[in-house]
Amino acid sequence: MSETLTLLVLVVCFLGAILNGVFGINPRTVRQRIREASVVKEEVPARLLAKRHEIRLRGGDKGRYTVYFVTFELRSEQRLEFQVEGPESGLLAEGDRGTLRFQGTRYRGFDRLPQDR
Repeated sequence: MSETLTLLVLVVCFLGAILNGVFGINPRTVRQRIREASVVKEEVPARLLAKRHEIRLRGGDKGRYTVYFVTFELRSEQRLEFQVEGPESGLLAEGDRGTLRFQGTRYRGFDRLPQDR
């Protein structure tokens, strides 16, 4: 029994390492996406408060990549930060007002209100 359990743990760890290393699939991310699938999608009025980015290193000498974040402030003064894709970040400007769409910790979109000029 103990040997079987040890073997099973080793196989699961090995498969997790293969998925993460070869295919870039992180088991933690998969679990989070499954959990978020059951969370209600929300649409709330919000203002884009800030944008930022981080430059991260890939494992070994595989180079760098940029991760983009946006922070929204809701009418309740609650602030929410989401990771977004680069092109989406480029379309947003600090101070934009509109409707924020999200599901749990996952950003779904932002519909900007027309601004008076």
